[in-house]
Amino acid sequence: AERWGEAARRLDRGIERRFGATGYRRYPVDGAGPDSAVTFRSAPLAAPRDSSGEDASELTGAVQRAQAELLMPSGGLRPGNIPRVGGVAWTPATALFALAAAGRGDEASFRRWFDWLSAHRTALGALPEKVANDGGPASVAPLGWTCSIVLLALAARDGAVPTPPVDPGT
Repeated sequence: AERWGEAARRLDRGIERRFGATGYRRYPVDGAGPDSAVTFRSAPLAAPRDSSGEDASELTGAVQRAQAELLMPSGGLRPGNIPRVGGVAWTPATALFALAAAGRGDEASFRRWFDWLSAHRTALGALPEKVANDGGPASVAPLGWTCSIVLLALAARDGAVPTPPVDPGT
C-alpha cells in the first residue's frame, strides 16, 4: 500500500507541477485550450486541495474558466479544445462539470448542467452522446458513462460520494 501511495503522490505532484503551471489546460503548454478533464482534479474525484495542502481556489477557477470556454450554443459543453469534435455539446463532458459542481457544493452550477442534461434526453428518455447547436440530438447513441456520471453527481450533491484523501496513505 505504501508503494502505491507514493506512486499516487508522485503522480499528483507531477500533474500539479506540469498542468497546474498552465492553468490545467488540455496540454501543459502556454496557449493550450481548455479540457473537461480539469474536473478530474475536483471533488468528489479528488480532494478539494492541491498536493501541497493549499486551498483549491486556483483549481476551481480553472474549472470555471474551462466551462465558460467550452460552452456551446445549445447550452451544453464540448469535451475540450478539439477541432474534430465539431460544433456539438457532449453529454459526458457536461455531466463531468455537473459532478464537479456537486462535489464543491455549488448547487446553482449543478442545477444548470443537470437541468440541461435532463432537457436534452432523447424521445426514449436516454441521454444522447451529443447535442447539436439547435438543441436536438446529434448522436442518439445512449452512453452508459454519461448516465454513470449523472448518477455520481446526484449522489455527490447529497454527500454520498466520499472524496479520496490527498494522501492515499491516510
